[in-house]
Amino acid sequence: MTKKLLILFYLFPILVLAQTPADKVNPFIGTAKDGNTFPGAVLPWGMVSVSPHNGNSPSGYSFGKEAIKGFGHIHLSGTGCPDQGSVILMPTTGEIDQKSANFQSPYSNEKAEAGYYSVQLDKYKIKAEMTATLRSGLSRYIYPKEKGNFNILIDAGQSLSWRKGGSVSIVSADEVEGYNVTGGFCGSNNQHKVYFVAKLNKKAARKGTWLGQTVSDQPSVESSDSLLGAWFSFNGKPGDTLLVKVGISYVSIKNARENLNKEQTGFQFNKVKKQAKKEWNSVLSKIDIKGGTPDQQVQFYTGIYHMLIHPGIRSDVNGDYVKMNQSGTGNSKIPQYTVYSLWDTYRTVHPFLSLVFPKKQAEIVQSMITMAEESGWLPKWELAGNETQVMVGDPAAIVIADTWLKGIKSFDVEKAWKWLEKGATDTSMRNVVRPGLKSYIRNGGFIPMNDTTDWVWGPVSTSLEYNLADWHLAKLAESLGKKKEADLFLQRSEGWRKMVDSESGFIRPTLKDGSFAMPFNPDTLETAGGWPGSGGPGYVEGNAWHYSFFVPHNLSGLLDSYGKKQVFRSLNTNFRKGHFSLNNEPAMAFPFVYNYTTEPYKGIELSRDLMHANFKNSPDGLPGNDDCGTLSGWFVFSSMGFYPDCPGTGNYQISSPLWSEVTIKLDEPYQKGKTIKIKIKNNSDIATTVGRRFVNGKQVNDYFLNHQTLVKGALIEYEMYDRIVVRTLD
Repeated sequence: MTKKLLILFYLFPILVLAQTPADKVNPFIGTAKDGNTFPGAVLPWGMVSVSPHNGNSPSGYSFGKEAIKGFGHIHLSGTGCPDQGSVILMPTTGEIDQKSANFQSPYSNEKAEAGYYSVQLDKYKIKAEMTATLRSGLSRYIYPKEKGNFNILIDAGQSLSWRKGGSVSIVSADEVEGYNVTGGFCGSNNQHKVYFVAKLNKKAARKGTWLGQTVSDQPSVESSDSLLGAWFSFNGKPGDTLLVKVGISYVSIKNARENLNKEQTGFQFNKVKKQAKKEWNSVLSKIDIKGGTPDQQVQFYTGIYHMLIHPGIRSDVNGDYVKMNQSGTGNSKIPQYTVYSLWDTYRTVHPFLSLVFPKKQAEIVQSMITMAEESGWLPKWELAGNETQVMVGDPAAIVIADTWLKGIKSFDVEKAWKWLEKGATDTSMRNVVRPGLKSYIRNGGFIPMNDTTDWVWGPVSTSLEYNLADWHLAKLAESLGKKKEADLFLQRSEGWRKMVDSESGFIRPTLKDGSFAMPFNPDTLETAGGWPGSGGPGYVEGNAWHYSFFVPHNLSGLLDSYGKKQVFRSLNTNFRKGHFSLNNEPAMAFPFVYNYTTEPYKGIELSRDLMHANFKNSPDGLPGNDDCGTLSGWFVFSSMGFYPDCPGTGNYQISSPLWSEVTIKLDEPYQKGKTIKIKIKNNSDIATTVGRRFVNGKQVNDYFLNHQTLVKGALIEYEMYDRIVVRTLD
């Protein structure tokens, strides 16, 4: 053997084993234990996601459920309520039977990776595979090696919501078009249409439609309240392969067809799959990590993957999109987005985008401004061009202010300010952004429990969210030279002080006269007559423990109000007695409250413990609803060694990193530097405490990193030490 051949021989295994970031994505993470993610094929910020439906999860999929009912083309990731799931394909063999219990199938041999999903449908002996482009899906079905007819069912009458209805029209023996009606997210009145065009690579021998459970050869059906769809049947040859590509649009069938024709030529499954993986590698490779375990690296890249699904694009290839609140069709060269779960995502997802994908974040903010121009209000929880008004607070103010304050200024900030100020000052009942605002202003920055002027869900929680939003508005106004407005909103942001009980160490429900509402039990989780998880009296999806430190914009002031002794008592009890819940958004940053005390090592070590205890490379690898990537974002940030506890401050709190090195590629011209490099010395499962820290070679003594320092290009060095405190989480 020559020397050259020897070199190639030894290099070959290395090349085979080399993994790209996309290879380290496990889409099954979070598909069990209420994570509510989905395993199907999707692109970064994609409109279309082709994914299996097998249960009652809001995403349509729960790991381990026994039967697949079909494969939908548009999904929500990690939400607590169902919607979308429209345009459901199901391959079958034998006779057409529209009783759902009859066509669903047990399954095996599931596989999922970034941009691809496959499964064996055992009842039919069919292998189903799917991949996606930005606005279209492509499915491949390999039928059994036996003679007999095989079918494809296109269900347009149902989705994952409670709404039913739609339309299908068979265009030819290999094409069908129509729409599905979906909506009703979390009990709201939202409703929208998902238009589609589906093309097959074979001409059917027989075709028809169904309405309810009646199957016919009629070429079209339409209904506002019934199940319906189209079917195509083929004279099968052993091992036949059927490919189905589906274009999606929120605007029209015409646009769905144009989306499909522009994004897919022919039926090139392997090419589309390869391109999907390439696009995922392009975005995931913005961050490179070294060290940790293989499972931890999968958790990390899957976390980023989950953060880059929503908001997803909703405008078509020609720029058309449905205006906010279904008020007509608009057209824009700037992409328009949808799925703004802002109460969740302002905490981790948008700070992550501002740091790693600033151009995308600017587009997302500009899309929010366009929504306000069309509807008169900035979004709160937008879905497919509808405001669902789910959750509380004014999260758009936090997202927009933080984006601007971090130096991302390629959006119309004066237009943004116009709508931000309206949402924060309009005390009429039509204010969909800030219900209870009249009471909030009248009482100096908080909403009393006994003020019935305007009902709000959780007056304490709502007040605290408004306080945080007002602080962000004050900082934005200050940067824009609006001193009067800055002073007003800064004053309002301090309303939390009127609800602080320094004796008990809680922020409590308070009455108009300034006294605390009674009786008071900080452990109460549900309001009488409410729904499970609605929150204790005065609180939203939590209780007094979960909101006891939720003043991130003035945490030092809050700690002074409590007093040092009460702070440690409350913090320690929160974690040691099981009151803390990582999947409860208002409490997510609580471990980093220790960074503001004389014992910061406790929070740093706790962040490592929480990562180990709550995140795994398995379907149950998330501790609760991922909420459009929010929970995944907690892990991604914490594992890198810093966390955005209050977005608009521009500071990140120090956490206990998992890696030996992290490199983040920066994005010119939004950021001045080329990379952020974090080097961690002596890291291990024992050495979990951050000791000496250096920024660009200079030792620092505080426990935060500054955003502007990072984006100029920075070298951050941590020296790890053995843990100081042994802690259990039970």
